[in-house]
Amino acid sequence: MKRTAMETKRLDVPALVLRMPDSDQPGKASTFTGPDPEAASKVFDEILAGGGEAIADLIALVRDTADPAFKDYRPQYVLHGLALRAGRPGNEDGRGRSPPRWRPPSIAKSRRR
Repeated sequence: MKRTAMETKRLDVPALVLRMPDSDQPGKASTFTGPDPEAASKVFDEILAGGGEAIADLIALVRDTADPAFKDYRPQYVLHGLALRAGRPGNEDGRGRSPPRWRPPSIAKSRRR
């Protein structure tokens, strides 16, 4: 079976994550109430449609909030939203899929040596 260019193109997960709104600024009153539910749903659906590869790409964006390199909460927010989406009633088939093969970057790097 021949694949089309669309089938082999990797999903741009970082661009999808950036569709989430910016967080509040430190020291100011909170105004963040979350993204528009319909817009967030579209992002979640696109990532889920990308399969294990897209989910692994999203997980690779997640950083420890105590890490000096942490600058953006949105990957964690999207991963949380995907977990809620997967756990919702009526999505039993979606929960039956195998998780992507992924190791945290620190583990993956240490095993390459």
